[in-house]
Amino acid sequence: MTLRFLKPGGWLECHEFEMTMVNADDGSNTPPNNLCVEWSGFMRDGCMAGGVNPQCVSHFGEYLRNAGFIDIHKTLYRWPWCPWSDDPKEKEIGRMNAINQDASSMSLGLLTKNLGWSRERVEVYLTGVKKALLDTNLHTYVPVFIWWARKPEILEPNK
Repeated sequence: MTLRFLKPGGWLECHEFEMTMVNADDGSNTPPNNLCVEWSGFMRDGCMAGGVNPQCVSHFGEYLRNAGFIDIHKTLYRWPWCPWSDDPKEKEIGRMNAINQDASSMSLGLLTKNLGWSRERVEVYLTGVKKALLDTNLHTYVPVFIWWARKPEILEPNK
């Protein structure tokens, strides 16, 4: 649909995150199965149970190519959930994330409607998750993809 509304030679840019909490590969002693990683797994399962693939962003290049876009590019960024990073830009992102983080609104519907949890179970579970998300000793982040691609000057007949 986007291709139809772009002028020939016009560019599309997409910023999307993947619902997967990842432990940073920075030499930190972040436990591999920490609560942040576990929570993101439940969130991913809740999305999948609702018919949504929360990890489709890594396939956007294929989707863009199949739609008819050319000159497809991707950049991958780390999006820390709290200000643990030594990188000033990532630290600021983590600081803003910590202020705006609302695990409850993100989790309640997915875990109750799609995974069958009770509201009480979600609330008790999220008590620990919220603490973990703000723990600067846990070096976790969400992968953020930025894709950009160009509409060709002349489209192939079936695009």
